Amino acid sequence: MDDLFLLQHYCSVGEAIAKLFDPLIEVAIMDHRSDKPYVMAIYNNILTGRIPGDPISDLGKLRQEGFVPDKTDPYRNTGINGQILKSVSLGIRNQANKLIGVIGFHFNMDTFRQMGSVISTLMNFGSNPFVTGGETWAPKTGVPNEEILQFIDHCILKRDLDGKKIKAKDKQWIIKEVKKAGFFNRRGSIVSVAEKLQTTRQMVYRYLKNISES
Repeated sequence: MDDLFLLQHYCSVGEAIAKLFDPLIEVAIMDHRSDKPYVMAIYNNILTGRIPGDPISDLGKLRQEGFVPDKTDPYRNTGINGQILKSVSLGIRNQANKLIGVIGFHFNMDTFRQMGSVISTLMNFGSNPFVTGGETWAPKTGVPNEEILQFIDHCILKRDLDGKKIKAKDKQWIIKEVKKAGFFNRRGSIVSVAEKLQTTRQMVYRYLKNISES
């Protein structure tokens, strides 16, 4: 493959990536075919301010001299306006394994730093000085509701059922009283009533159905 054609192909790849992440990323393709490498093409050059024809960077010169590997790991860099950049570059070699170019990517991290600052501000809040562990919005399903249990105890005493086995008709009467008091509007009430009356949730629903139909 012709060296120029290969570099032009990388230019097309760089342009596509630059458009995909515009305006966060700058992509530059350097031509290393001569003794004076230069910027062959650059897209979104707002981060380094370079233009085609400019000389390569000091890192590029070190790569030209063989001191930098073809592929670098991402590293911290600085833009012309002080932006924090995340940079990475890749050497381009021809079929003869000769370095003919480099493609470099510079990602503007300032946007994410600003986002991080906003998130940090939003997450900066103290604990509730009045309620330990946060507010209780509603009883959780399966957790006994003390008011319901106390009301049922009152019904048992009123019906003179204390210490006695509560029959089905008495359970239905108690459930009717609980319904009249509005306790079944509370979350977890069915479970609390069923456990207190030593019956099942299905039976509580059946009692409620009988009450509604009577």
